[in-house]
Amino acid sequence: FTNFLELLGTKVRLLGFKGFSGGLDTNLDGTGEYSIHDDKTFKDYEIMYHVSTMLPYEKSNRYQITRKRHIGNDIVCIIFQDEPKPFSPFAIRSQFLHVYVIVSPVKCKVDSYHVEVVCKNGVPYFGPPLPNPPIFDDPISLKKFLVATVINGQNAAWKTPKLSDPFYRARGGIIRDIV
Repeated sequence: FTNFLELLGTKVRLLGFKGFSGGLDTNLDGTGEYSIHDDKTFKDYEIMYHVSTMLPYEKSNRYQITRKRHIGNDIVCIIFQDEPKPFSPFAIRSQFLHVYVIVSPVKCKVDSYHVEVVCKNGVPYFGPPLPNPPIFDDPISLKKFLVATVINGQNAAWKTPKLSDPFYRARGGIIRDIV
């Protein structure tokens, strides 16, 4: 798991962080001390990953609101599994999550990963296409694939009525208020 996180980006201290924070607290450590950040992979995109194991865990909080507030409000989620298992998008309750990228290491090959992409109904096709078989032996190719999939998946998910309708209603209301 640690190797996978290092592949995604750089571990950054959130307190005082000046780049794109993805809504994480950079003033008081309210959302953990560290996260994974990437600002070099894809054009002008900066990505701050909401890493569940880096978000605060409160034993007394049955619902883990801090974790849900960030991960549950994301549109795309990368799920790391120690071994490939079937995944259902209904396993995580969220109104926003629409695209799931499931990554698991290939046991017999060092630095090789098996990847699947699962979407909720209504998300239009987006690329890049998965290779056949969906195994990446090169960490650089995997990272480029993941970043492109996350960005394209989010853009595709915004086209679903569940996400686009409230946006267009709000925008229409703002325009009516202006006129």
